[in-house]
Formats: sequence, C-alpha cells, structure tokens
Amino acid sequence: MGRCVSTTGNPSACKSAFSICGAANEGQVRVMPSDLFISYARKDDVQGFVTALHHNIEADCQTLAGQHIDAFLDIHDIVLFDDWREKILSHLQSARLFLACLSPNYFTSDACRWEWAEWIKHELARGHYGSGIATIYFVEPRTLTPPEKVAAVRWMEDLKRRHGINFAPWFPEGRDALQRADARERLRQVTEHVRLKLDQLDLARDIPGNLDAAN
Repeated sequence: MGRCVSTTGNPSACKSAFSICGAANEGQVRVMPSDLFISYARKDDVQGFVTALHHNIEADCQTLAGQHIDAFLDIHDIVLFDDWREKILSHLQSARLFLACLSPNYFTSDACRWEWAEWIKHELARGHYGSGIATIYFVEPRTLTPPEKVAAVRWMEDLKRRHGINFAPWFPEGRDALQRADARERLRQVTEHVRLKLDQLDLARDIPGNLDAAN
C-alpha cells in the first residue's frame, strides 16, 4: 500500500508538494506508487463493501493471475494527522488506473468530484486522456439521475459513458455478499478488467515518444 517516506529524515517533509510522477525532489517526499486508485463515497462503505472489494481485487490478481498490484484506498492508507487532501493528491498523481465506484452517494460527494477532476488533469498531463479510468456500479446505471449542480453533470456523463461492471445485485447486502459464487464470478471480471487496463497502459507507456516513457 502507499506510504510516506521522507528523503531528508525530517518528518515535516511529509507536507511538501509532490511531482506528477510521484517522485520527489530534494527536500520533498516520495510516495510509493499505486497501480490502482479506488474512488468511492464513504457512505457506500458503511457495511464494508468497498473495503472488501479492495481486498478481493488485490488478492484475486495475485491468486488468479500471479500478478501483484497495489490498490490505494484512503480508509487504509491515510492515518491520523495526515494531510488527507495532499496525500490523496499524491496517490492520484502516481497511480496508473482510476476505479470509480458509482452510486447516488458518489455523485453528491464534493470529495469524489475533486478526485475525478484531479485525475483528468493528471491524464491530460500524461497525454492519454480517458484511457486510465474504469467504473463499477453499486446501483443499476439507469437509476442514476443527473446531479443538481450543473458543474457536476459533465462528471456523471464522463463516467457513465464508459463500460462499467455492475455490482447492484450484491451491494445492498454488504461485504458478505461478495463471498457468493455469482459475486465471485463478477469479481473475477473486475480483476481481469483491471489487469487488462494496466497491461494496456504499460504498452502505451513503452511506445517511443510517449510522455510517460520519459518519467
């Protein structure tokens, strides 16, 4: 998981700014890069569904595909007294893939909209807008109505136009539902989708002239 490491030995350095690639200049800090940034509304984890999803994605990538991935989830990776916005921003800027957990709670959360907006800035800086976002649904997609805030409409439209994986049948039951056979099959699809997206991003990064190749 992501952790904060001071390059100067001074704990106060953990309040320094981070570079786009997640590496630090002298006197700043280094955040261990994450493969996956999970963006979700805290209200959607009351029954532990998001926490269990996070655990299963990491575990399934290892057991089913023999591939280790680090997935950032703020409830695990931000500790007491951390500057949460700065730490989230640093992980957004160092992650390779953004996984949005879509629900009515998600689209009424200013924090979730901020994460999406910062991710879009990050993708534009890397030169491949839109390729690093994946979505899953906690409700039936047709039930998501446009947000009241006009500025948030583009946010919903951008995420809903992507192919997402539906967890609406299991979400209301909480984390225990993910142990059912049908839910396990849907989790396998998420794992495969995440792996495929990460592989595609690796290939794009390795193309000569790609902006990421120089970072």
